[in-house]
Amino acid sequence: MMMRRQIAGFLTGFLFALCAGLTAFTVPVAQAAEADEQKAHFRVVRVESDDVLNMRIVPDPYAAKVGAIPPDARGIEATGRTAKRGDYIWREIMYRDVTGWVNSHFLVRDRAQTAGAPRQITPDPEITGSTSGTSVFLEPLSCAGTEPFWGMLLKGRETVLDSLADGPLKIDLSPARQSPQMSTAWAIDARTEAGNKPVSIIVRRTNQCSDGMSDIIFPYETFITISGGPFYAGCCNTASGSGKN
Repeated sequence: MMMRRQIAGFLTGFLFALCAGLTAFTVPVAQAAEADEQKAHFRVVRVESDDVLNMRIVPDPYAAKVGAIPPDARGIEATGRTAKRGDYIWREIMYRDVTGWVNSHFLVRDRAQTAGAPRQITPDPEITGSTSGTSVFLEPLSCAGTEPFWGMLLKGRETVLDSLADGPLKIDLSPARQSPQMSTAWAIDARTEAGNKPVSIIVRRTNQCSDGMSDIIFPYETFITISGGPFYAGCCNTASGSGKN
């Protein structure tokens, strides 16, 4: 009887240790798989040959477009950020140095591509001077922030600040004014179309802005305040210059 109890105790301890070992092994594997998914590259699927996959400034099908991806595009880089909207998962991606959100229903893993080191945008030559004419800034910018997601295009005199928390807000912009003390900082005066409230936008080129959720380093940081309303902070990247999206 004593021998049977010893054998039963040994088997119980062995099975407990085995289960604990399997759990300890499974957790790192799952974490590694998740990290690999965040660094993954994708290709476009389920898009007709005469159509494009639109990139949105925030994960919403009605948000402003920041670019378009051909139906046969491959090697699309994921930033690692995802958001669930209704029945679909949206994924933030980078395509031709433009960052935006797409519905992951139209993406599959591109096994032919390999995920490299964290992506850093190569900055353009130093930009100085002021804007004039119909342009707002020296180059079109796609600005966005997280928690909650918001986004805005700095391109023409009229834009929409699209926030998942506060909704879309139409804004009229004035050309950027460069700081005389710092050639890499600009202020943009603006007003809301509804209510005519003052809006102040600060853009600064740091080449080291991080959104806190991905490995991408953005060239610009921005701060936006609306009189009597919310305050937004985020990063900006060069937007598509085609003017079509």
